[in-house]
Amino acid sequence: MSLRKVLVGGCAIGASLLSGHTFASDRTPTTRLVTAIEACRPIADVATRVGCYDKAVDAMSAATRKGDLIVLDREKVVERRRAQFGLPAQVDAGLGDAGEVQELSTTIRRSSYDQRTNRWTLWLADNTVWTTLEMLRFPPRDNAPLVLRKGVMGAFKGDFGRQVVQVKRLQ
Repeated sequence: MSLRKVLVGGCAIGASLLSGHTFASDRTPTTRLVTAIEACRPIADVATRVGCYDKAVDAMSAATRKGDLIVLDREKVVERRRAQFGLPAQVDAGLGDAGEVQELSTTIRRSSYDQRTNRWTLWLADNTVWTTLEMLRFPPRDNAPLVLRKGVMGAFKGDFGRQVVQVKRLQ
């Protein structure tokens, strides 16, 4: 067995063990805090149940202040992801696919053509700026609808109604 195979195998095993450890430790504080709140529900005595909830909420508040627990509003997550649509991917730890944006419908406010590059620059109603990466058969019209879709491998497509071309966000 060559040294190269041993090193590659060892790195792969180490990476898998490390990543497994990271995911498990990321979920532990949240699970523990939520479990503490859920454990209060079946308590029959009202005063004891309220005391249990107070203790659990105090622990959750302390974890939030320390930064061990982050509470997110789904609407805010979706709003943020819509604003970042088309920009290089940002990793939102622990969010998974919550609020994942696959397409965005907007309107072209104005456009300009660059003869040197044969590309259109598009200023959109959501205050973003995009450029075409392919030739357009028909020039984009101001105030026309535009649907931006996620493509494969980080690419984006702009659907102008009569034609679909690859686009890239500039700002």
